[in-house]
This record gives sequence, C-alpha cells and structure tokens, in this order.
Amino acid sequence: MIVTREAHEIDTDFGKLYIQILQAQLGTVYREDVLVEEIKPRVWVATDPQFKGEAELGHLKIRGRAWTISHQVQRLTDSERWSSEPTYDGPYRNEKGKQVEYRTKTYDLLYGLEREALDRFAKEHPYWEIESLRQRLEYNRNHELGQAKSLAKELTEAEARAANWQARIDELTA
Repeated sequence: MIVTREAHEIDTDFGKLYIQILQAQLGTVYREDVLVEEIKPRVWVATDPQFKGEAELGHLKIRGRAWTISHQVQRLTDSERWSSEPTYDGPYRNEKGKQVEYRTKTYDLLYGLEREALDRFAKEHPYWEIESLRQRLEYNRNHELGQAKSLAKELTEAEARAANWQARIDELTA
C-alpha cells in the first residue's frame, strides 16, 4: 500500500508527464455549522523528472513546439476533480518560458492532457491520497517532536539557572 515518493511517469500522445506525491494540505472548514478537518491530497505534475519546468529537461511536443508543465495540483475534497494551485509564472509555458495565455487552444490542450494524466495516475495508484496524507502527518509529527526537544532543552537550562539561584539563597541563609 505504500506509494513511493519518486516521480511517476505517465505517457501521453505528445510526450511524458511526471507526477510526484506531495504532502496533503490540512485545514478546517464549516459544514452545516460544524467545524471539520479538510484534507486536500496534492501532487506535483511536470514535463521533466526534476520538476523545474524547463524545456531542455523535458517537454511536450505540440505542433512542432516545445511546451512545459510544472505546478502543484490538489484533489478537491469529496470529489474526483483537480484544482491547480496558483503559480507565479503559470502552469503552462512555451520553450522560452513564456506563460501560455488562458483559454487558448494550446492552454486547453495542455490542461486536458494534464487532467487525463492525473486521472490515469489516480487510477494506477489508488493509495496515493493516503500517501499524501501520511507525508503531512509525518511532517506534523516531526515538527512537534522538534518543538518538544527544544522545550526540553529550555527546561533543562531553566532548571540549571534555578539551581544556581537556589545555591545563592542557600549561601545567604547558611
């Protein structure tokens, strides 16, 4: 059931896409006046296995031109739909790094290819959402353990300082 953190390769008619499982986002949302935890599993999709979105590292060839994809996508809660996370330079770019304009033929084609690849990935790796959540929970656990270690160190130092004060008090009353 464990899904690896490596890039998963998905073939398309125009080239390869790579998908890597990321930590889920945890949040809260009100549903019927009740605050509930919301889990959004996430992946990174790109045309290159390094997830840099650079045409020389990997691209899709459409109408003789190289196009790149590199951005993070999350699975919408209680849905089979995907939602792109905003990126500074857009999810789709040409070989020169220029952003593809929204709702052009190329944008729509790249969007469709990406969604087909994501759906195929989800079907081939049915436990990917659990892996995404596990990565988030591990991160949260490690963060809390780090804080506990820091607080334990502070406690030890505070106890040593208190012992010094006590020693000075004992000297005065001796």
